[in-house]
Amino acid sequence: SLRRSAGHGPRPVGARLVVMALLPALLAVCSIFVLFFGLAGLYRWSKRVRGHKLVSVHASTKSNGNTTAKAQVSHRTLVLFGSQTGTSEGFAQELVQEINVRFSSSTAAEARDLDGFELETLEHEDTVVFLVSTYGDGEPTDSAVDFFAELDKYMETAADERLFTLAHLSFAVFGLGNRQYEHFNASGKKVDKSLTSLGCSQIHTLGLGDDDQDIEGDFQSWLAELWPKLENKFGVKANETMAAEKPLPLFSVKTLPQGTRA
Repeated sequence: SLRRSAGHGPRPVGARLVVMALLPALLAVCSIFVLFFGLAGLYRWSKRVRGHKLVSVHASTKSNGNTTAKAQVSHRTLVLFGSQTGTSEGFAQELVQEINVRFSSSTAAEARDLDGFELETLEHEDTVVFLVSTYGDGEPTDSAVDFFAELDKYMETAADERLFTLAHLSFAVFGLGNRQYEHFNASGKKVDKSLTSLGCSQIHTLGLGDDDQDIEGDFQSWLAELWPKLENKFGVKANETMAAEKPLPLFSVKTLPQGTRA
């Protein structure tokens, strides 16, 4: 018989072509899902690591050449900055690096932007350094506006009606401003005055940086006097030999008298 048995004929060519055409697309979709969930898991893991980084910082010391003893840090220093052009943020990063090197066995420091920072968070802090710039007509920077508004509200609230206390804080303030403006360093002065009136402990005098002169020099002079104050606060001697060193300039320029051969 010339008739073929049912089910034994060749498979349609069109169906195979459709499957072959869809296969790369299906593989691509599966790859995207795997990549997405993998990145999501990595992000959650990195957040946990960053969140516990400061809590689990340890200083390691070698003993007898083959054993290592770990001493958990006993202090935490928070450096808060309010920056408009990035100067106070740069100072904050420099300060954190110096603290972590000088007091590596006793404290861990972290820099935080005042943008989005809630005043209530300070209830759980011990030592706080503020680096705040004054902008415009004696106003805080855009990133610090909400923090200053919250501080004003807290100051206006009766002591027995406040939901949290800040009296336990130890603090220092360095303000960044310009003497050419009428309200020189108003933001820094306000933070310093407010915390003092709340009964907080001032560990260093208010620093007033002048951008019209040498604000970098003002900051370094203020830092030089801060280190012994932190030594007293932490009860340890700063490690001067391991203090972060600034890189040397690649070249220097010197003006020679006219007619002098280089």
